[in-house]
Order: sequence, then structure tokens, then C-alpha cells
Amino acid sequence: MSTLHQVLLPLVQNYLSNAQKYCCLPFNWDSEQGKIVRSGRETRSLVIFGIIVHFIYVTMQIVVLWRKPFPLIEKLEGVVIMFVYLAMLVFRMDFKADYGPMILLNMILAGESEKSGLIKINKTFLKCLKIFGQLSHLVTYLFPIFITIIGLIFPCKPPLLGSMVNKLDDNCDLYYYNSFCLSMKTVMIAILEFLIAKQGTICGLHYAIYCLLIAIVYLTVKSNNLNGGKGAVLSFREVQVLEKVVNDNIRDRLLPVTICVIPVVQIFAGFVIVKLEGEGKEWLKVGMFALVYSEVLVFNLVSVSSAAVVHNVTGRWLEGRRSRLARFWGIRGCGKKTMRRYWKSCLALRLYFWSNYVDRLTPLIVQQFCVVQTMSLILLSR
Repeated sequence: MSTLHQVLLPLVQNYLSNAQKYCCLPFNWDSEQGKIVRSGRETRSLVIFGIIVHFIYVTMQIVVLWRKPFPLIEKLEGVVIMFVYLAMLVFRMDFKADYGPMILLNMILAGESEKSGLIKINKTFLKCLKIFGQLSHLVTYLFPIFITIIGLIFPCKPPLLGSMVNKLDDNCDLYYYNSFCLSMKTVMIAILEFLIAKQGTICGLHYAIYCLLIAIVYLTVKSNNLNGGKGAVLSFREVQVLEKVVNDNIRDRLLPVTICVIPVVQIFAGFVIVKLEGEGKEWLKVGMFALVYSEVLVFNLVSVSSAAVVHNVTGRWLEGRRSRLARFWGIRGCGKKTMRRYWKSCLALRLYFWSNYVDRLTPLIVQQFCVVQTMSLILLSR
């Protein structure tokens, strides 16, 4: 029977091997130690340089979209692309190569809890997780390819590099944005575009999937396997420690991006798809934005819903402990009154983004916000 670490191990190894080719992550897989380790100083310097280039690129995208008079649909497409790059940038803003998320991932990959039989996971869940990991790995190839092809076919497509370079040459006026002109300059720009998109996609998805999503999923699994017997106190304390570790890794950067930036990408991507489908043309753009929309939708649903499940499951489990106090006489030397006070003092686990936390209604609120804002954009555009 497959276990969580058996599913994740080949995915993580292949992903880090791909990342090592482009020097976009400050971590790599050490086959001798059998775990993730920090890369060398030269690789980390290249990673920092890539982050700086990515930051400059996003800044230039914002300036181009703000200053250049493109048609409305082109600007909206550009806004989607810009927010995708912005989300990837914030995800990868790890100048110090924080090893905290990797410690947690190494612990999951070691699979000590599963080997000892402390946690059990549904087979269907493991299959879905494996498929999602493979699709995310596929996105690291598809998205840069889509961006490169669009950069070749539409050399002045905002907010790609062509729109910035041609603006300086004053060749990119209002009606030139979709002209096809294959030249050496266009090819060189497309190659640079591919490298930036490839690095950003690999690094962004690493932090989104393997640092954020897998940590939340593992905490959800541990919460669903809480011990209800005599070891209930120790079992809940272990999960509380794990919650503290996960919150330290995600509350300031990773989860806030998921809650605040990813829905914006989903809103504009959904609106652009509707507009392009209404015009009945440019299937390449429809394919790229459909890829972006499906990826952010699934990622948002899985990550935020899993964080809400942690709060719901532990809340119900604690209510069960409080309602069955008659069966528990506590730790040796402690009476029923002590245990009653202990369980009353315990709170359901919470995953924080800044000073807020994800509760049972957060996934519905986020998706309702996305649907309402998308419909508002469609109505306003008519």
C-alpha cells in the first residue's frame, strides 16, 4: 500500500532536479543523506540574482500597463499575466533560504509516522495528490512555453518584454500590439522571456505546493488521525506543535499570497476567458488563460479548504473530548477536574495569514468573492 512519503518522494526528487538545471531554488536533493539540503553559495547567489531580475521585470510590467494605451481586452490580459508573475515573485521572496519549510518536508518524506502506523491515509486521496503533483510539474513546462510562443506571435503583447523594448523604439503603437514579425531581436526576447517564466514558475510552485500545500495537507492528515484513547493529551500536543511549525512557515508570506493575490488572478483570468470565448478567436490565448485559471482555482480550493478542515476537525474532536470527560481520569495523579480544565483551555487549531486565521467559512467567502467580482467585470464591460 502506498504511503504519503512514497507518493511525495519521487515528485520532490524530480522537481528539485528540474529546478537545479535553472538555478532557481536555494535547495537541492542530497542522494547520500536522502533529504533536502541547502545549495552551495554560488547557487544561492544566482537564486538571489534571479529574484532581483524577477522584481525588476514585474515593476516594468506595471509601468507598461499603466503608461501604454493598449485596448481594454489587451490590458486585461496583461493584468492577468502581471498578477501571475507577481504571485510567483512573492512566493519566491526567500533571500535568506529559510530552511524551516524544508525541515518539515524532510520529516514528511522520512515517513516515520506512517512506518510506525500512527497515521492512515485514504488511497483515493493519495492518488489525487499524486496527480495534482504531476500536473503542477507539467505546468512548469506548459506556462513558459505558452508565454514564449505568445511572445513570438505577438511581439508587442503587454506586459511581456516585447512591449517594453518596442516602446523604446516607438514601433509599438495602438494597432501594432498583435502584429507578427519574426526577427533576431524577437527571438532573443522570447528566449529571455522563457527563462524568466521558467524560473518563476518552478520557484513559485515549489513554495506554493511543497512548502504551503503539503504542510497544510500533512497537518490535516495528522488532525484526522488524532488518538481518542489514553494518549489523547500527548496526541493533541504533538499536533499543536506541528501547527506552530506550519504557522511559522506560512503565516507571513505563503498563506497571505494564497488568500489575497491568487483570487485576483482567478477573477481576471475568468473574465478574460469569457471575453475571448465571446470573440471566438485566439485559441492560443484561451488555452493559456484556461491553464492559469484551472491551476489557481484548484490550488486555492485545495489549500484554503484543507486549512479550514484543520480548524473544523480539531474543533469537533475537542468537543468530543469535553463531552466524554467521564471516561478520562487524566494523567497519573490528576483527577477529573484537572482534565476538565485542561480540555476547556484547548482551542481548535488555526492556520493564520497575518493576524487572521482560516475558519470553516473562509473557502466559501473566497470563492463567492471571486464569482461576484468576475460577474461584475462582465456586466461592466457591456
